[in-house]
Amino acid sequence: MPVYPFEELSESPATIDGKSALLVYYRGTLQKGLPVEFLSAIIPSGKTYTKISVWCVEPLFRDMQTGFEKTLNSYRVTGGQTTAATSKP
Repeated sequence: MPVYPFEELSESPATIDGKSALLVYYRGTLQKGLPVEFLSAIIPSGKTYTKISVWCVEPLFRDMQTGFEKTLNSYRVTGGQTTAATSKP
């Protein structure tokens, strides 16, 4: 089975839902040769971690990045349920 490597582009601290979080950006190629970029947020809460990821084909990622970040930053835990706003292109 072929391996399609992904590389970490950067990581930065963030605050999401009042909690310290880590944003990690990745770039890679899907099986069919399609270049993609990912943004993942890792949010610790007590003894658990929540990971939220968004992705887009690489040529469009920068155009969508602001919307992705707004969606990630809208993440909230309310009464045991998690919610996030949806963004419109």
